[in-house]
Amino acid sequence: MSRPAPPMLTIRHDGSQHTFAAGHDVVVGRDVRADIRITDPRISRAHLILRFEQGKWQAIDNGSVNGTYVNGYRMPVIDIHDGQSINIGNAGGPRLTFELGQQPQRAGRPPATGVRGGEMPTVTWSTRHPEPPPRSQPRPQSGGFSRSERRPAPEPAPARRPHPPSYPRKASPQAQQRPNYPIQQAAPDSPPPSEMTVVDAAWAPSPDSAPPNETTVVKAGSADASNFATRFMKFMSQRSASSGTLAGSVTIGRANDNDLVIPDVLASRHHATLVLTPLGTEIRDRSVNGTFVNGTRVGSAILRQGDVVTIGNIDLVFTDSTLVRRTEAATRTGGLEVRSVNFTVDNGKQLLNDISLIARPGTLTAVIGGSGAGKTTLARLIAGYTRPTSGSVTFEGHDIHAEYASLRSRIGMVPQDDVVHRQLTVNQALGYAAELRLPPDTSKADRAKVVAQVLEELDLTKHADTPVDKLSGGQRK
Repeated sequence: MSRPAPPMLTIRHDGSQHTFAAGHDVVVGRDVRADIRITDPRISRAHLILRFEQGKWQAIDNGSVNGTYVNGYRMPVIDIHDGQSINIGNAGGPRLTFELGQQPQRAGRPPATGVRGGEMPTVTWSTRHPEPPPRSQPRPQSGGFSRSERRPAPEPAPARRPHPPSYPRKASPQAQQRPNYPIQQAAPDSPPPSEMTVVDAAWAPSPDSAPPNETTVVKAGSADASNFATRFMKFMSQRSASSGTLAGSVTIGRANDNDLVIPDVLASRHHATLVLTPLGTEIRDRSVNGTFVNGTRVGSAILRQGDVVTIGNIDLVFTDSTLVRRTEAATRTGGLEVRSVNFTVDNGKQLLNDISLIARPGTLTAVIGGSGAGKTTLARLIAGYTRPTSGSVTFEGHDIHAEYASLRSRIGMVPQDDVVHRQLTVNQALGYAAELRLPPDTSKADRAKVVAQVLEELDLTKHADTPVDKLSGGQRK
């Protein structure tokens, strides 16, 4: 019997929405390489890790300075259930709300329940391992529970402070169960298992569910989570290493040693991998900037005929078990289209009323109006910065607001005020921008090549060493 697919995780924050499949850890933080970037000074560079493990999604505080909170209580690890909300940075910090795809309830697990408002979540530290049953006794199936066969409690252990959790060492599925579950005996040549940690913010065992000398329940505020800290670069390298190339797989990326080479500066050198699985062809992301399937960023996903995979600025179509690059004619399906857009602010004032326009590829469109007519509001809405109250905005057939994550690299907007440092030369300003925005595995020579290409396109090559302050207003724009 096939095992049901893990549920998709959708994260909502400040009007934005991100959906991820199980298979890769999701990083939330302030760093530009985070999967979900939140530019708040209270947020650490790699603040939170979202991971699907042991049949459930978990939010793991990555040793952040200001912590992760549930109902005002700081928590090191949180079991995510549908509708769960947490705050990061402090109890009133940025709020993340989680939604899970439909997934059948696993046998033997208590139903996922939320923490009622104002209640203190509980953290359970398992400080002793139950001894395995004698070989003559049959072991129940994993996840089974029999109170009639419950062992007598062992001799009380000396009181001691529970060990803090050790991360990222993973617990075996058997050891993660409740203390009165039988566990598999370790192989003779393997070292004895270290003391395990079970942390559950959404469920607390009843007082009689385990012998008191095996489990200690402590309040979340006293839990020492100092050992949860991991360095971001180490974590990112481990995530890439865990996605090693499998035999028979197809590699995709910017480097020439890939099976499918993507000539785009936003593609990582080894960006993604296609793997044939019993469920079909699966794409696995190995990049920093992300892999998108039909506009949704994924860690891994089973592809279906006609799915559009976006890597950098390039669209690929899944056809006959392989990815084929879209032709320019197929990609350009109409340019920019704004249809019946309305925009109303909180006080009921309508700033845009039934605006429609079409800008075909290769054309120049001017939006003209008096002061306060809504030109900037319309420009921000077209660029995806704000969402219309009603109506739609599409670019090359893609809904800008629904697929903004995959389209943002194709959108450019020049603000009214200059945002470049005037004491830098043009070459320096573009060089720093390239270093910040291009993938971290982009070499210095590749960045210089991109900068030279931009200067040539803007006819500014002869001004490469000119200070920005000496340029004309139009050249600065």
